[in-house]
Amino acid sequence: MFINKKSGDILKDAEVIERVATIFEKEGSNAWFIRPAQDFLGNKYNAEDFEQNFDTLDVWFESSATYSYVFRNESAKKRADLYIEGSDQHRGWFQHSLLNSCGTFGDAPFKTVMTHGFTVDEQGRKMSKSIGNTVNLEDVIKNYGADIFRLWVTCSDFTQDLKISTGILSRIETVYRKIRNTLRYMLGALNDFDKNLEQVNYVELPIIEKWALHKIVEIDEVLLECIKAYDLNRYFNTVYNFCTGDLSSFYFDVRKDCLYCDAKNDLKRRAYRYVVDILFDCIVKWLAPILPFTCEDAWQAFRNISSVHLERFPKVDSNWKNDDLCNEVEKIQEIRRSVNTALDIARKDKVVGSSLQAKVSLFTEDKVPYANDLEFWKEILIVSDFEIFKDGAPADAFVSEELKNVKVVISPAEGEKCNRCWKVTKINQSGVCDRCQRVLDSIN
Repeated sequence: MFINKKSGDILKDAEVIERVATIFEKEGSNAWFIRPAQDFLGNKYNAEDFEQNFDTLDVWFESSATYSYVFRNESAKKRADLYIEGSDQHRGWFQHSLLNSCGTFGDAPFKTVMTHGFTVDEQGRKMSKSIGNTVNLEDVIKNYGADIFRLWVTCSDFTQDLKISTGILSRIETVYRKIRNTLRYMLGALNDFDKNLEQVNYVELPIIEKWALHKIVEIDEVLLECIKAYDLNRYFNTVYNFCTGDLSSFYFDVRKDCLYCDAKNDLKRRAYRYVVDILFDCIVKWLAPILPFTCEDAWQAFRNISSVHLERFPKVDSNWKNDDLCNEVEKIQEIRRSVNTALDIARKDKVVGSSLQAKVSLFTEDKVPYANDLEFWKEILIVSDFEIFKDGAPADAFVSEELKNVKVVISPAEGEKCNRCWKVTKINQSGVCDRCQRVLDSIN
């Protein structure tokens, strides 16, 4: 700028500004320090009448001073919890804010700084319209929804450059669907659930219900650590792996028979729904900051009170934690994985069709939890018959790499298929097994 020496006024002339801009466009801003002032003023003004100002305006200064009127004043020297920006701002906004605040208030304006990388394409290249590898945010939200976009951020390592493409977003969409299906299943399992009528004391819960509550405590501990460390990736993957692995592949899978076929007032069924209610509450609240729209939909579909975003983070009962019980269930899961592999081979060899057509014979000298409870193992393995022996395994028995001391033989179960629970067993003239008949009689 030019300042009139007599009046002290700043020269505001469109012709002068345009002349400066034209020179800068050709030669760069350094021309201001090299060229004589008259080159910029032209014939309209005399350079001797004006002071040419050589001060540099830092474009980040205004932004770095925002703390002073956003959350600080003379009576309250507050600090922001978090400043977030890209790695290019270590010498920019972060540093300028720090210098500005230290110079005026004597300390930093922030408690924590979080730095993220830049957004690049799937090959790690900088986005360019000429290459055609740009991703438009509006298109992403239109095609996938805001929750998918937020999930992409969460699944990315924000400390590094973040890769994005339609292919990556499609894979994120698959991850999202698995989470959504978990929520849908729980909503279905909790249809007409009444917490007052279906409350079950902890001591009455079956072992895998107690295991599920133990897992909730474990996961809650991990998530609180992630929150303190701003580890979004680990936070989400912890919940995701719990939903797809521990719940969908094991707990929900095992308890489907109980949910669909047992009587409404059956203790095991009530215990299951009681635990699923707790799981729903935790999972929706855990995921609400990441998938706000999806979790709000799920919350309103079941709780129908207020908003999940007005709720507190779930408080879990630390008394649910039981490491010994968890180790026992892990042993059960190891055996189940070995049997499932044997069942896959048996299906491939046309020995059985579904697992409910199978009889499992287990041979092991190791201690097996609940070895005398054959009904427990039928339910865990989702088979119609089960037996266990210490020795006598045939030479062609299946042995997994994980459990070399456990041998498995799959054979067709004896009996007929129950029209209600689909287990192969002894059925009556109505075409159902004794258990299903008792349930039907109670309904009638």
